[in-house]
Amino acid sequence: SEKEFRKRIKHTEEFLLMLFGGYTTDEMEHGEFISKIKKSIVSERIARIVSFSDAKKFRKHRSVLEKWLLWQKKEWKQEAVAYEFEGDLFYI
Repeated sequence: SEKEFRKRIKHTEEFLLMLFGGYTTDEMEHGEFISKIKKSIVSERIARIVSFSDAKKFRKHRSVLEKWLLWQKKEWKQEAVAYEFEGDLFYI
C-alpha cells in the first residue's frame, strides 16, 4: 500500500541518517526483475535511497548495514534486497 511504501522509505532514511550521517531519496516509477520463486517478471514501485560514506566508515558499518538489510528483507517479505557500493551491486 502507499502508506506502507512511505513507512519503509522513512524507516530506511532514518537508519541511513543514523549510520552514515545523511541520505538522498529518489523515487522511481517502477523496477522489474525475474523472480526465482514465481518464475516470472515482477514489476513493483521502487525508491532508491542513497547514502554517502567514506570507505573507512563504510567498512566499519558494513556488517550492521547488511544485517539490517537482511532483517528488512524478511520483515518486508521481499525476495531480494540490494545495495550498491563503489559501482558494485550486492544482493542480499
